[in-house]
Amino acid sequence: MKVKTLLVLTALFGAAFGLAYLFIPKILLDFFGVDYGDAAVMTARFFGGAIFGYGVLAWTARNAEGSPTRRAIKLGILVTCLIGLVLSIIGTITGFFAANGWIPIAFFVLITIAFAYVLLKKE
Repeated sequence: MKVKTLLVLTALFGAAFGLAYLFIPKILLDFFGVDYGDAAVMTARFFGGAIFGYGVLAWTARNAEGSPTRRAIKLGILVTCLIGLVLSIIGTITGFFAANGWIPIAFFVLITIAFAYVLLKKE
């Protein structure tokens, strides 16, 4: 996969899910079977802002030439996705998420592998 393609897909995911967590967090929390109160809704909105920010970062880096800066961006996104993968697995195994918790696990597995690949591949 080309780095530009991966960054564009990351940007689209970041925009879609970031905005969803910002503006309709209760629907997403219900989808994943999470019991929530006002604090969880606000935390989900902060999470949405971070996801949206990663989407903007990926979008603005999509046309950058290979450089230490672009490598740092790829590494940062990889680490974030790896942490998301671990937390999604823990949340699903412990029953925090409903059965739909496997959806973010599948996504994080794919995107973590993709970013690891483009990070290790020479540009």
